[in-house]
Amino acid sequence: MRDRTPLLVAVALALLSGCASHEAGPELWRRACTETMLRVDPRPSDAALKRDVADCVEELRGYPARVADRSASCMLRTSDSDEFSACVGSEATRYFDLRLRAEERLEDIGKRLREHQDATGEPPRSLAELEGAPTDGIWGAPLLYRPEAEDRQPWTLCDRGPDGAPETLDDICSEPAFIYFQF
Repeated sequence: MRDRTPLLVAVALALLSGCASHEAGPELWRRACTETMLRVDPRPSDAALKRDVADCVEELRGYPARVADRSASCMLRTSDSDEFSACVGSEATRYFDLRLRAEERLEDIGKRLREHQDATGEPPRSLAELEGAPTDGIWGAPLLYRPEAEDRQPWTLCDRGPDGAPETLDDICSEPAFIYFQF
């Protein structure tokens, strides 16, 4: 799996930019992502730019539509993080704060899952086996936990995100070694 850290940093920096446009949706996101990626690396190869823009647009797809549109508009206006924060406003700021809390919760539960697996040789059958571990996500829906992941990982754990539905674009998932955003 490719390291997504540079992409996420670029999106976060871009999201910390400027706002309000009459454009909306994937075309706005593509334009904002392209300009942001060119700010980060002014001379990328065509293949790298195409890949990074596609990844950036997919990242924005995982956000609620209003947050994605507002973030993309802000990406076009500024690269200053303070100006971006002011631009995206309280709704987007709250969303990103909750998303960060969800990642931290998954990281904590993931640590407990690894400790349980190290002690017993296998992951627990349910989160209830982890004493005191939360079973609900940050947005209130039950966490989605699978003791055996499809890709031979020992388990998968997901917060269902703001829509509360499992296996949608806004889910935030954790596997034994990392946290990722489902696309």
